[in-house]
Amino acid sequence: MNYFDIKVKDAIAEVSAQFLVNDCFLRNDGLDSIFCDLLSYGTAPGSRGLITDANPTFVNQDQETVRGIDFNASFDKEVDLFGTFVDLGLNIRANHLIERSTLFVGDDGTQVFDEFSGEFGFPKWTGRATFTAEVDNWRFLWEARYRGPVEQPEDGIDAFSDAFGNGPDGMPAGVVGDTCLGGGSANGVVPGDGVYCRDVGFADAQVIHATSIRYQMSGEYSILVGVDNIFNTAPPLVDSSEVFAIANTAIGNGYDYDGREFFVSLRYEF
Repeated sequence: MNYFDIKVKDAIAEVSAQFLVNDCFLRNDGLDSIFCDLLSYGTAPGSRGLITDANPTFVNQDQETVRGIDFNASFDKEVDLFGTFVDLGLNIRANHLIERSTLFVGDDGTQVFDEFSGEFGFPKWTGRATFTAEVDNWRFLWEARYRGPVEQPEDGIDAFSDAFGNGPDGMPAGVVGDTCLGGGSANGVVPGDGVYCRDVGFADAQVIHATSIRYQMSGEYSILVGVDNIFNTAPPLVDSSEVFAIANTAIGNGYDYDGREFFVSLRYEF
């Protein structure tokens, strides 16, 4: 088991024009700001020396943090089955993401802290388990890959509402639950069914299975056949207004998008 705590201090950030102005004119430490040189002032008669241009640049001011635990376990055992020795193996690797955060320093010097652990792209738990069995020239493998549940940031989760924009209390919810009738239309033309919903911005845990068989034909040749994503598990469906997605399929988060695949490979060593 390995515990890691990595901080990148003074991480790169692109400042805004307003940040340049604030840091140049509103400092209270009595020091000259290095950003004053990135401001241009009017020199023509009648320009009153006002700022005419600001040239934002990249600065080292933020902090990136990642913290978690890596787990690794391996078991190997040779057993006698029906007079034949079989080498059994089990390898387990897992990662628990405790923190993945950023600390941003705003234009006015205030600090904004964002935590991403448990959100899309940063599941709190991931892992894989690989089981192998070897007999003579044959090797069987079964692998399971786990990706934990995730959801959108808490402040982005919609309130429950119906297709008419009202919440369970009958008051406007500020959002629309597209597929739920809830309290029905205000004019009574569409009757309600008491069901309220919200946009899907979460995904359940997912497990992808794969298997293969390898045969060592000689000292140099081997052939491998197998299936990835055996059960043709699809990536999670979400609302694209809540999570980056195409055709309601969350993308860019490490999910399998190819479905069940068969593969064959021939290997020659020399």
